[in-house]
Amino acid sequence: MIMNVSEVAAAAFGIGVCCGLRCLTPICVLALMRVPVGGLFATVLYWPMHAYVFVAAALAELVRDKMPNCPSRLEPPGLIGRILFGGFCGGALAAAGGAAIWMGVVLGPAGAVAGAFAGNRFRGWAGARWKWPAALAEDLVAVGGSVLIASYFL
Repeated sequence: MIMNVSEVAAAAFGIGVCCGLRCLTPICVLALMRVPVGGLFATVLYWPMHAYVFVAAALAELVRDKMPNCPSRLEPPGLIGRILFGGFCGGALAAAGGAAIWMGVVLGPAGAVAGAFAGNRFRGWAGARWKWPAALAEDLVAVGGSVLIASYFL
């Protein structure tokens, strides 16, 4: 599907924001919804075992995020993972939209950094009293946003 460049740019940045909130949810959604991509992106997203791996990893991340000893998403391992997955998902959407892949590979990580800092700020604002509702709201935004963005490419 060929799209307007600004639409693809917004989608790449948006899927990056979702990666910043929940690192593995967007790639799981792209794989399960079978967004039409080609090349390396198709190899990674459409390999049959990856659907199971992505779902298990995304569910584990959703559970792990609620644990009291979960490390900050802004620490290097978490932030690097979000940046890498944001780049992959942004590139996949750029390819699906008929835009330059480099645009998605740049805007996806930018969105991931923005999403990671915004999510961290939101959770800090919510405080200990609203920890669970804030975490569930973040889950809802990450899953719902990923599904909404991916459905735009079907």
